[in-house]
Amino acid sequence: MKKIIIGQHEFEVVKKIPYGHVVWNVPMNDGYLLLCSLLNIEGIGMYGVDTNTLRAIKLEQSKIDIIKKAAIEGLGSANKIKKYIKRNEHSSNPYTLSKVEKGKKALEILETLM
Repeated sequence: MKKIIIGQHEFEVVKKIPYGHVVWNVPMNDGYLLLCSLLNIEGIGMYGVDTNTLRAIKLEQSKIDIIKKAAIEGLGSANKIKKYIKRNEHSSNPYTLSKVEKGKKALEILETLM
């Protein structure tokens, strides 16, 4: 199994998004889409990154950029994107519609990686 080091973190290189993993919204470079699973921090309603489950997918930078635009908006997984689109695709709010469009573009790519 191939591993890469980015910053202080070690990532296992995979071809598909593992179950329970989301796009890790950190600076993504070197042509890898960075993935993590989240830990629910009990009692405070926050999440942390499980650094023992870091994964990376080699991908064209243009596709990473599209996915990152959605992740920055809080749409870091196919499930989140689908729910957001379903709830908001008929909105009249320009910002919301922009976010829907970013989600649709990212979902197209993410679905090929599942």
